[in-house]
Amino acid sequence: MIRIALDAGHGLYTSGKRCNVAVDPNQTREWILNSRVAMYLQELLEQYDSVQTLRVDDVTGKRDVPLSERALKANKWKAHIILSIHHNAGANLTIAGGIVVILDNDKFSAASLRYQGLVYKALIAETGLRGNRSDWLTHQPLGILDRTEMPGNLAELGFMDSLIDTPIILTEKHARECAQGYLNFLVSEFNLKKKFVPVVVKPVVDTSKYAYVTASVLNIRNGRSASHEVIGQLTKGDRVQLLYLAQGWWSIDVPLSVSDKGYGFISDDWISRDKVPTPIVVAPRVQYAIVTAKPYLNVRDDANGKKIGILEDGSEVWIMGSKPGWYKVAWGPNQGWVSAQYIELK
Repeated sequence: MIRIALDAGHGLYTSGKRCNVAVDPNQTREWILNSRVAMYLQELLEQYDSVQTLRVDDVTGKRDVPLSERALKANKWKAHIILSIHHNAGANLTIAGGIVVILDNDKFSAASLRYQGLVYKALIAETGLRGNRSDWLTHQPLGILDRTEMPGNLAELGFMDSLIDTPIILTEKHARECAQGYLNFLVSEFNLKKKFVPVVVKPVVDTSKYAYVTASVLNIRNGRSASHEVIGQLTKGDRVQLLYLAQGWWSIDVPLSVSDKGYGFISDDWISRDKVPTPIVVAPRVQYAIVTAKPYLNVRDDANGKKIGILEDGSEVWIMGSKPGWYKVAWGPNQGWVSAQYIELK
């Protein structure tokens, strides 16, 4: 059994540990960025046999766990490796930045030294966030690594005050790429093998039968779980032709413009086999589009209705319905009506 200790560092309310307000008006806390990577890495590792993970920080972020306590927790657990996950500062609103992997000044093993380079390469291969600093592999006094007894390193996954890094590290995409980079290193170094999970694929006996969406908005995802990427949306009453059910998720046909696979997945929890009294257009009614209004396009609660928001030029939306001269569009969890004149279908 391989035991991997993960340290998301600091706490949600640790003083000063946040993005610079000039590049992030929300001043996102560092712990949120760190913890998100650790969480995604744990999810990925759950797919593998003979591996366990342990968060040595407070998974709620409410408490900044002292370094000595975090180290003791990893030591008592007899972890094989510790990965301390952080985000950096010090770019001072310049274009400096990039990922940095650090060892402790005084205490590091041959294994730690080798892991340092391998982790950096794995992270860069996934994120492309190559540093423009000279010290992307470096040594510093690090309390967590000085006190722990297993090999490990501390990675700064981008700078929270960099004009280049900050918009990148705020995205979920970057967090997932970092988690994947860590996973690639761990799979290679510890020869991890995926679990054998038998999947019972049950073909629908009568594929002419349809189901109907019961949720106000139902996400179409690119995999069978709520953590997979949203590729489209359906609305209440939409009719879908069901293909296969596995792990509580149905596969359904989607246009190739939505997914190059030609199919997506919806949760079985939000559909009903009962027919609706009036004909429903076969779904998914999704069409990818781009906003072309400069500087922004008004969003209304109905065609010619009350203004409820704006979409900036270049925003990506899904077409969910239409009326003469108007489109109903969706972005994230939001929906509204916009003038069709300023929408470019893709």
